[in-house]
Amino acid sequence: MDQGLSATPVAVICAEDNYADQPRPRRAGLALQKPEALGRFLSGAPIEDVLITTADPRALVPSGSAVICPGGCERLDVGVSLAAVVGAGPSIAGYLAVLDFMRLDVPPTQTYLARSFPTHKVTGAPVAAGVVDPASGLELRLRVDGELRQDSSTAELIATPEELLATISRHYEPRAGDLILTGSPKGRPADTDGPWISPGSVVEGEIAGLGTVAATVVAEDAG
Repeated sequence: MDQGLSATPVAVICAEDNYADQPRPRRAGLALQKPEALGRFLSGAPIEDVLITTADPRALVPSGSAVICPGGCERLDVGVSLAAVVGAGPSIAGYLAVLDFMRLDVPPTQTYLARSFPTHKVTGAPVAAGVVDPASGLELRLRVDGELRQDSSTAELIATPEELLATISRHYEPRAGDLILTGSPKGRPADTDGPWISPGSVVEGEIAGLGTVAATVVAEDAG
């Protein structure tokens, strides 16, 4: 890949509710009809059924890293997400699998804080865009301590990576290396349901053609 994760991205943009197989999905595709609202999306503000927000790039760590469970956090969630790597143009230079951890012990309006704790975005190795095709339906799976939590396909995406990039580009200039997390499929708990991730949990996500990304969760005061 010409553009990859050789440097820290300027932006990590996250789409939510972008899988049709989610219970009563909030259609992220509606964002494509409301590009003038994107500035509000990037602040984490929901509009109708759509939420596009950001995460701090400093939350990114490579596969195999220890993921920190914040002290006092009893509701730590995780999902596997297809991430698109922005290239020149802008265009999509490649894809990678990401373990997208999210803490739900903060107010629901504070999506940036929920997504941006250090170590909470675990990245796999990027693969060039021409090698894999999300439109073909790449299988996604997530396991926690060996238990299958998510089992879906990118065929369930509502807004494609290209559509998300086009919408974002109307109001923000993505830079090469920026990441767009396209969302996570069914299998994540509701805000109050659980089961939650806790210290000692071993998490593995895989996306067909992109390999496996893995992490072990540790307590914030470990070591």
